[in-house]
Amino acid sequence: MTEQTKENRILDAATLEIAENGYANATMARIAKRANVSSGLIYFYFPKGKLQVLLSITVRFWKILNDRLETQLESISDPVARITEVARLAEFMLVRDNNRLYLAKVLIEELPRMFMINDEELKDTRMEITIQNRKFIHTIDSIIKDGQDQGIFDRDLNPSAVRQVLYGAVEMLLYGLFIKASRNEDLGYGKDDVKHTLDMLIWKFLCKTP
Repeated sequence: MTEQTKENRILDAATLEIAENGYANATMARIAKRANVSSGLIYFYFPKGKLQVLLSITVRFWKILNDRLETQLESISDPVARITEVARLAEFMLVRDNNRLYLAKVLIEELPRMFMINDEELKDTRMEITIQNRKFIHTIDSIIKDGQDQGIFDRDLNPSAVRQVLYGAVEMLLYGLFIKASRNEDLGYGKDDVKHTLDMLIWKFLCKTP
């Protein structure tokens, strides 16, 4: 098993542990047990403990998402197709199975904690999260602005406000799916509905009315 594989295995196990028990109640010992590694190995990779693990989960997600978007969007010029691809890729990374829904829950619930870090040794990691998040925001805002310049998207809409509306829609839809998967509660929609709803949100809300 490679070093990268071991680290990813620990982060996957930590995602499940934190999603199921909450950050405050999650333990490094249970993360080690889920990952089938020793506690010593976890501290070898993450010497600052549980908070460093949480930050690493978040950094990994944003880096993968941004790298994939850069590759996928390179060959797409149409603004509608580009913003749809952003939604499709985010949905794919967070909805394709229940483990991804657990990741969505961790990202949604624990984000505020990441901005209350005083540990100097972890500030670089937090800064990396900020850089990756801003990169994603820039991608979305640029697509929206380009669509407005081409007369495809409604020019009366503020790109930053539109981005936050899309953020909020994705967040609530994913959180509902997690509740459905983890508690077996029927909220009236499923994974297929998320894709269709996001597509319609883009067309009905963002695109200029003829």
